Amino acid sequence: MSGVGRLLRLLKLLLFPGRSLAVRTDRSFAEFLERLEREIELGDRGLLFHKRFISAEYAVMFVGGLLSGYYGYAPRAVPALVALLPVLALADVYATERAFRKLCYRPRYSTSLLWCSDMVYHFALGSAVGLAVAALGLPPP
Repeated sequence: MSGVGRLLRLLKLLLFPGRSLAVRTDRSFAEFLERLEREIELGDRGLLFHKRFISAEYAVMFVGGLLSGYYGYAPRAVPALVALLPVLALADVYATERAFRKLCYRPRYSTSLLWCSDMVYHFALGSAVGLAVAALGLPPP
């Protein structure tokens, strides 16, 4: 593997640890992601929309965490999200099945739990950045 390939793999691991672990533990999830990429390359706009929507969820969670951290709500918000993670994962199983029915994919609950943990991870990461910005005394975003 080239140096760039290793760097990209490390970056994916750092930004999406739950997804990376889900790919390693659930072969059907890895195959689903490969089929998803293949269908998008073939021009499926519906699947491309769903993929971009998932990316937007991560961005919203990071920004929500950033604002939560800056305004001091992170110590309460992060534990609440962690407590809600099993419910989010259960909802994600059904949402994923519905959104990706063309690919005939229904994730296992454990895989969904790992994938949803990335959203909580991004929220916590945003909260840490927000707390750091607030500690520096910078004006609100």
